[in-house]
Amino acid sequence: MIDAPAPLHPPVVAAPYAPGDVTRVGALGGTFDPIHYGHLRIAEVAREQLGLARVLFIPNRAPVHKDHVPAPSEDRFAMLVLATQDHPDFHVSRAELDRETPSYAIETLERLQAEMPSAELHFITGADEILNLPSWKSYERLMAVARFVGAPRPGYDMSALPQRMSAQLLARVSLLDMDAFPITSTAIRADVASGKSIRYDTPMSVTQYIEKRGLYRPERSEAATLALSRGEG
Repeated sequence: MIDAPAPLHPPVVAAPYAPGDVTRVGALGGTFDPIHYGHLRIAEVAREQLGLARVLFIPNRAPVHKDHVPAPSEDRFAMLVLATQDHPDFHVSRAELDRETPSYAIETLERLQAEMPSAELHFITGADEILNLPSWKSYERLMAVARFVGAPRPGYDMSALPQRMSAQLLARVSLLDMDAFPITSTAIRADVASGKSIRYDTPMSVTQYIEKRGLYRPERSEAATLALSRGEG
């Protein structure tokens, strides 16, 4: 039986963010398994193009639509903190990690709205998800709570996206003017599992964390799956 790696000492702690009186706030949600330069570049372009006062990275605890067992939530949180700690306008939120129920955007956005009632929320997601927004839980409430930002994905053509959106959706969506970053978390996990280098895919602090914790190695994935089947995850 393979033991799970011991926790880091001291633990990685996120710098607190104060809700304050801000104008525009970006919310970038996801599994971040792991965080990589593509995520960071999307956040920076959104901050610059939309005039965001800050961008909140919101890792989910129990992804609704995922086909793999993610790394432990505290590991993904720690990697996010490490990757964003040198940017004064990037912050990591525990809005979804501290919730036991599945992660739905509407609950998260309404919580942020309650914390920052004067803020205009901009929810950042992949451009391929924009057309699926009408199928998201509580779509009408989503449209009232936040604006949506579409970021390019590798291999996805954004040029025809505006013509495929309804007038209601088009009025609430902004598309980032940037090229897709050819890096994915799936590819990073596969490279780690096969012993390949992930340098320049993600910050060195994240690479070192992955190595120290033994994340994404085949034996680690087997242990995580076993723990989940036993109700220990």
